[in-house]
Amino acid sequence: TDRENEINQFNENSFYKISGNFKESEVKFFFNIKTKVDKKKYIGDIFKNSNKEEILKILENLKKSNIKVKFVIKKDSNRKPSAPYITSTLQQDSNTKLGYNSKKTMMLAQQLYEKGLITYMRTDSTNLSNDVINQCKNYILEKYGEEYFKSRIYSKKSKNAQEAHEAIRPTDVSRKPSDMKKYLSTDQSKLYELIWNRAISSQMNPAEFDRKSITLESENKKICFKANGSTIKFDGY
Repeated sequence: TDRENEINQFNENSFYKISGNFKESEVKFFFNIKTKVDKKKYIGDIFKNSNKEEILKILENLKKSNIKVKFVIKKDSNRKPSAPYITSTLQQDSNTKLGYNSKKTMMLAQQLYEKGLITYMRTDSTNLSNDVINQCKNYILEKYGEEYFKSRIYSKKSKNAQEAHEAIRPTDVSRKPSDMKKYLSTDQSKLYELIWNRAISSQMNPAEFDRKSITLESENKKICFKANGSTIKFDGY
């Protein structure tokens, strides 16, 4: 296959990444080796020169440099929950999170549908009925509290999606994944939990974060390091 030929023709290249650990006046530098199959697609703070001796020279110069904080940027941000599943997003998430291919995902979804646990699994609508929104609300208020609930009506994913159709969601929110395990196979249980969680989270408040970006620079302004981090203010969905 083309993929096998690509692997056979691959010539390994090493790239060197220099990182710095900064703690008050104490600074430690180190480098590690990164190897990528296709260096053209590699994105990161690597040095173009992959010569080890050259990198070690840069490392020595860094150790002699006086590096200080240039500026700190702080901002609030949030992350909203995703819409309830449609066929394509269920297949994508099932593959990413559970390792199931599309065929297996749809087979398991069909089994859950036949058991009466989920709505029809072939849909391009993100709609939820008022009844299930109320079920989600009652569960969230009882389990987490009022501050976690936020009712949402998601717009249609497709222009041709029919309003009468619903997203893929549990037929009854009270049938929690933990309670249904004894009635389902391991694979069925995992997919049901994925669908149940997505429906519940779609009716919850966003997660809120304190984000911070710190830039450090050498006195000659030739060397720059940047670090990003975030702290959860409110976990939300």
